[in-house]
Amino acid sequence: MTDTRTITQRRFPPWQVIELQGGYAVEDAQGRRLGTFLGRATSIEATHAGALTIDEARQMAFEFARLPELLKHAE
Repeated sequence: MTDTRTITQRRFPPWQVIELQGGYAVEDAQGRRLGTFLGRATSIEATHAGALTIDEARQMAFEFARLPELLKHAE
Protein backbone atom coordinates (compact mmCIF):
# COMPACT_ATOMS: atom_id res chain seq x y z
CA MET A 1 0.00 0.00 0.00
CA THR A 2 1.41 3.39 -0.94
CA ASP A 3 0.71 6.36 1.22
CA THR A 4 0.68 10.04 0.52
CA ARG A 5 2.60 11.97 3.09
CA THR A 6 1.32 13.84 6.06
CA ILE A 7 -2.10 15.46 6.09
CA THR A 8 -1.55 17.16 9.42
CA GLN A 9 0.92 17.21 12.25
CA ARG A 10 0.15 17.52 15.93
CA ARG A 11 2.33 19.29 18.47
CA PHE A 12 2.48 17.14 21.60
CA PRO A 13 3.82 14.64 20.68
CA PRO A 14 3.84 15.24 16.96
CA TRP A 15 1.39 12.60 15.81
CA GLN A 16 0.42 12.86 12.17
CA VAL A 17 -2.42 11.60 10.02
CA ILE A 18 -1.33 9.85 6.83
CA GLU A 19 -3.69 9.11 3.95
CA LEU A 20 -3.56 5.52 2.73
CA GLN A 21 -5.30 3.76 -0.11
CA GLY A 22 -8.69 3.00 1.43
CA GLY A 23 -8.13 4.71 4.76
CA TYR A 24 -5.93 6.69 7.11
CA ALA A 25 -3.17 5.97 9.61
CA VAL A 26 -1.76 7.83 12.60
CA GLU A 27 2.01 7.82 13.14
CA ASP A 28 4.19 9.19 15.92
CA ALA A 29 7.25 11.42 15.49
CA GLN A 30 9.47 8.39 14.81
CA GLY A 31 7.17 7.09 12.08
CA ARG A 32 5.71 4.25 14.15
CA ARG A 33 2.17 3.41 13.12
CA LEU A 34 -0.14 3.86 16.10
CA GLY A 35 -3.44 3.14 14.42
CA THR A 36 -5.02 2.42 11.05
CA PHE A 37 -8.58 3.34 10.11
CA LEU A 38 -9.96 1.76 6.95
CA GLY A 39 -13.16 2.76 5.19
CA ARG A 40 -15.36 2.02 2.20
CA ALA A 41 -16.12 4.51 -0.57
CA THR A 42 -19.90 4.59 -0.08
CA SER A 43 -22.20 4.16 2.88
CA ILE A 44 -23.96 1.31 1.06
CA GLU A 45 -20.67 -0.60 0.75
CA ALA A 46 -19.78 0.19 4.37
CA THR A 47 -23.17 -0.91 5.70
CA HIS A 48 -23.09 -4.11 3.64
CA ALA A 49 -19.56 -4.94 4.84
CA GLY A 50 -20.13 -3.81 8.44
CA ALA A 51 -17.33 -1.26 8.03
CA LEU A 52 -16.71 2.48 8.25
CA THR A 53 -17.15 4.89 5.38
CA ILE A 54 -13.98 6.67 4.23
CA ASP A 55 -15.29 9.88 5.85
CA GLU A 56 -15.82 8.10 9.17
CA ALA A 57 -12.32 6.59 8.95
CA ARG A 58 -10.82 10.05 8.34
CA GLN A 59 -12.74 11.55 11.26
CA MET A 60 -11.64 8.75 13.60
CA ALA A 61 -7.99 9.14 12.55
CA PHE A 62 -8.03 12.89 13.26
CA GLU A 63 -9.73 12.37 16.62
CA PHE A 64 -7.22 9.66 17.54
CA ALA A 65 -4.34 12.01 16.61
CA ARG A 66 -5.78 14.61 19.03
CA LEU A 67 -5.57 12.28 22.05
CA PRO A 68 -2.22 13.62 23.35
CA GLU A 69 -3.56 17.20 23.26
CA LEU A 70 -6.74 16.18 25.07
CA LEU A 71 -4.80 14.27 27.72
CA LYS A 72 -2.44 17.21 28.23
CA HIS A 73 -5.42 19.47 28.99
CA ALA A 74 -6.90 16.90 31.39
CA GLU A 75 -3.86 17.02 33.72
